[in-house]
Amino acid sequence: MPLNRALTRDRNDPAVGGPSPTGLLAGPYEPPSQPTAPLLALEGVPGVGAGDVAYQIAHQLTDPNKEKSAKYTVVNLVPDSVASWPAIATASTRPLPQLFGYFAGLLDASDTIRGHLDISAAVIANRWTNTLLACHAAASGATLQQARAVIDPVRGYLVKPTRTFYLVTSAETLRRRLAALRDVTPFAQGLLHVRGRLEHVQGHFEDLAATDPTSVVLHVDGRPPEELAEEIIRTAQVKTAEVVLQT
Repeated sequence: MPLNRALTRDRNDPAVGGPSPTGLLAGPYEPPSQPTAPLLALEGVPGVGAGDVAYQIAHQLTDPNKEKSAKYTVVNLVPDSVASWPAIATASTRPLPQLFGYFAGLLDASDTIRGHLDISAAVIANRWTNTLLACHAAASGATLQQARAVIDPVRGYLVKPTRTFYLVTSAETLRRRLAALRDVTPFAQGLLHVRGRLEHVQGHFEDLAATDPTSVVLHVDGRPPEELAEEIIRTAQVKTAEVVLQT
């Protein structure tokens, strides 16, 4: 079954569509009512390789031999439209503006995904809401519950993933990957040099995955992006088929 057809059932399911706009999300702040392109989200610590896997998924799903092959689009946690703000916020502001700087990126990315409905069979997100929550909480000293409470009033604006894949790695593998990167953020450096931070943020991801009905946990050590992409595509199809059979 093609991935876009396999995901259609979940996309229209109220259980994964997010809460109806209420309270703050009314009038000019109400999200567009049209359905969105199906969303596969990749979550994980900086340096885990989510970007490489996301683009490999899009590459494998697009058939270059077909002139009208379905298109699969990749969006990033911080889209180009707000890319400069989080870097400034991280360097010069306190935790609350930092959180909203990144959250603005998710809001904008959600509108981008809505805009891709007509041209994309599915969208692959290189990080989504739970990466923001896990990393922000670990860096700021906030609890996951505090971070969630801050964004919950407007969280219904975000596109909800059809499937969320949590990429897990070891400290040794992460150290090798970060050493090979040119541009490493202070937060990513802290994963290796701030005592307990990596364990802290990985614990947040474990807690988030355990309560996420769309979650699939994948261990990435020793596995190339091509192999991970193949498993994600296969799992997305199988998991959706199971939901269809149960309903």
